[in-house]
Amino acid sequence: MSNPTDFDAAETNEALSDALGTKVRGMFATAERERRDYEDQWLKDLRQFKGVYDDAVVKNIADGRSKTFIRLTRSKVKAMDSRLMDIQFPAGSQKNYRLMATPVPDIDPTLREEVINEWMAQNEGQTPTPEQIEDVVNDAAEERVEAMMTEIDDQLSELKYREVCKDVIHSGNLFGTGVLKGPLFETRLKKRWINTAEGARLVEHEELKPYFEFVPVWDIYPDMNAMTLEDCEYIIQRHTMLASDLRQLARRGDFDRHKISDYIAANRHGDMGQTKNHEQELRWINGNKDSVSTTNNKQYEVLEFWGYVDGQDLIDMGVEGISDEEIDEEFEANVWVLGNTVIKVELNQTAHGTRPYHFYYFEKDETGIFGVGLPSILADTQSMFNAAIRMSLDNAAISAGAQFELDLTVLDLARNPEPTKIFPNRVWLRTKAAADNRKALTVHTIPNNTNQLLSLAQLAKELGDETSTMPSFMGGNDQNIGGAGDTASGLSMLMGAAGITVKDVALNFDMGVTQPAMTALYNWNMQFNPNPEIKGDMDVKALGAVSLVAKEIKSRQLTEFAVSTSNPMDAPFVDRQKLLGERVKALDLPEDILYPKEDVDHIQMLEQQNMQLTQQLQEIQKQLGVPNAY
Repeated sequence: MSNPTDFDAAETNEALSDALGTKVRGMFATAERERRDYEDQWLKDLRQFKGVYDDAVVKNIADGRSKTFIRLTRSKVKAMDSRLMDIQFPAGSQKNYRLMATPVPDIDPTLREEVINEWMAQNEGQTPTPEQIEDVVNDAAEERVEAMMTEIDDQLSELKYREVCKDVIHSGNLFGTGVLKGPLFETRLKKRWINTAEGARLVEHEELKPYFEFVPVWDIYPDMNAMTLEDCEYIIQRHTMLASDLRQLARRGDFDRHKISDYIAANRHGDMGQTKNHEQELRWINGNKDSVSTTNNKQYEVLEFWGYVDGQDLIDMGVEGISDEEIDEEFEANVWVLGNTVIKVELNQTAHGTRPYHFYYFEKDETGIFGVGLPSILADTQSMFNAAIRMSLDNAAISAGAQFELDLTVLDLARNPEPTKIFPNRVWLRTKAAADNRKALTVHTIPNNTNQLLSLAQLAKELGDETSTMPSFMGGNDQNIGGAGDTASGLSMLMGAAGITVKDVALNFDMGVTQPAMTALYNWNMQFNPNPEIKGDMDVKALGAVSLVAKEIKSRQLTEFAVSTSNPMDAPFVDRQKLLGERVKALDLPEDILYPKEDVDHIQMLEQQNMQLTQQLQEIQKQLGVPNAY
């Protein structure tokens, strides 16, 4: 299943271990240095999302002036999060992927013979034609497709794939890049009850299970010279661990427990040293500027490397499965480094040698490997909006009351104590020497420009809708739309037009996450799952963006059909209840919103009985000469 170093069988040369570890450390240092500009942008994006001004902006705001930050960016990001989750993980039984048998299924020869023999047994030994054989094989392939989809659905439900992808989507919308890792596998201890002669008994057994996990963008260090994930020479994930976490790794057979124990003993207080700049900034943004020590935090930095390693280096580390002819070649390997020491090294375990990382881009940056998020796109309009709001509040505050000018040479201060106090009906007494017409008190009114400033803020908000291509009504705010938005059908039309951008983003998730992740999970089951009934030749297709388009088209067609058949001529030929059911499905509404057919029939029967009783009562009243009350 893998080719790990057997750390217990033979001692690996410590100098060789340190040499490979030093290489990985060097690549990490290079990626860390070249990634710094992206980190600065991510910190700006996070401040903008959380409503925290940059230091440069705060310095330019005078004391006593408004520091209000209206978080328009947050509303856009959260709206996109929700919209994309609805598309990728729709309600009900719909999925965002589909498995399909290949056009010419390649099934196991033994299975092929079994299904043909089964067909012959059902048809009294008749020899099948080539067309019948093809149909039988295709049916068997479809059965395996259904079995594989059931298996994958069960795995995704168990590992809470939806919750993991929620974090990936939010990271992509916020920072431009969301990272999904997997499928990896772990051995789990599972308990179940079995019936024995002595009664029910709880037994334990180990199971190999796949899992996915979300990787924060702060912890991923790809080859910064690459433009795409496929072009990367390597990808490094940085882990921050406590000593207890390292000891858990040491208990696993694929890690060198002796080197881990020795390293912990030599570094009792951890090896992190000075906290990285972006980590300190994150704490400041969260309000923990002085509460967390940057040194002696008893944490360890572990690097997980996925990339190409020379065959000779792997052989020197004791990795098996490399022939003498392959020494000069490079192999996809997984290397874990603690300090400069390699604590794990093995060949990539996947059948196709793919790395377990998948990137979702909100918008791909053509100049680098990372993407561009909504805050970066909205930066100027958010700044413009905040400036307009701050000016309007400052202007409203300063113009709320008048400004008073006192001429102390005119006032009789002895009889006007505390002249700066203003209250109703106050009498101002002048001195006898003030014989001229100078005013003792002059009132100045500050112009109120709030309306003009709020108009500027409204312009910034509208520009934010334009630059983000996400109108406010997509987030649930349908006020002041006007025009076509005043009617339900018009608003639906606007929502459909605005959904074009969302479809593009959904396609990014399809191609960056769903397609490769589900393909990798299918390959994992083909390689490691012991169940033979799910094995088959299949293709994976992502359906997120496709299902959104199909759903909108179907919903519109159903509405048009319902309207066109609501006339007396066509209505008798249409099952309105089934039509309503299809419209409910197309709108992703809960199916129990409609009454069951039995309840509808019962209600209609009661209404008919009520009408009959009403008619009978009217007839009796007519015969008795009683005025009709109905």
